[in-house]
Amino acid sequence: MSNVIFKGIDSDSITGLLISEQPDIVRPPRRTNRIEIDGRDGDIPEYLGYESYKKTILVGLHSGYDIDEIINFFTGEGWVTFGNEPTKRYYARIDDDASFERLVRYRTGKVTFIVQPYKKLVTEADVTGSTTLTVTNQGYEQSRPVITIVADADEVVALKINDITVATVTMPAEGTITLDTEELNAYNSGGDKNDKVVGTLDFTLESGVNEVDWTGTVTSVTVTPNSRWL
Repeated sequence: MSNVIFKGIDSDSITGLLISEQPDIVRPPRRTNRIEIDGRDGDIPEYLGYESYKKTILVGLHSGYDIDEIINFFTGEGWVTFGNEPTKRYYARIDDDASFERLVRYRTGKVTFIVQPYKKLVTEADVTGSTTLTVTNQGYEQSRPVITIVADADEVVALKINDITVATVTMPAEGTITLDTEELNAYNSGGDKNDKVVGTLDFTLESGVNEVDWTGTVTSVTVTPNSRWL
């Protein structure tokens, strides 16, 4: 529980750096618009999603530290895994200047990460096949999968999630297309392929077991579930 992995680098590999306290595990704040109506008691909450929020760690120094290496480690943005949640990762950035002057003077300080509200698994297996796929969203929240279809050029593939057709794809000349429901984008190595999609990319997998099916002949369909939690 004493380490942090940020941008693929383990804090244990940074000479002289100690992680002395991990951040609290909390749910992110919810963005809410409260509507008041004359003559009605109370208000009506309109939920608008979840906010990014702060996670703060306490760090310390011991002999042999290189403050420039430590500053470089705590700079920028990327995936972060905290030692008290070793199987989860958050997308995070460091906006505020960490208290490096205090860190050098007192050998202790704080570093604050701004994290996106949903956390994901550090590692998660894709599900691939050429017939109906059973895909599990291990998280407690709806997830936004990435789906890659391989089929002959001009083949029309109607993609279904839990028996509901969500998008119809006319396969591009390259014979492959990726539907990213988090970025709301369709692409392949040839670039943007949104013109090949009719329907929506704004679909999700429910928590638990989902069925991914399609009409049309495919070589393979690969689903990255992107299981997620708050």
